[in-house]
Amino acid sequence: MLWTDRSTRTIVESFLRVRGAQSLNFNVEFVRSMVKMSNIGVKTGSQAEIRRVCTAIN
Repeated sequence: MLWTDRSTRTIVESFLRVRGAQSLNFNVEFVRSMVKMSNIGVKTGSQAEIRRVCTAIN
């Protein structure tokens, strides 16, 4: 799906390049994304919500 979608294909192509300024290393980018996600605050109690449909706000 990522390959066939025009909005994500360029990102996939960047990961497929072997070298160059535009190439991306999956392992490096994965670690960066995990670090960013770990900095997201978790809402609890009355601030939190469980979404029945992930793409919509309750």
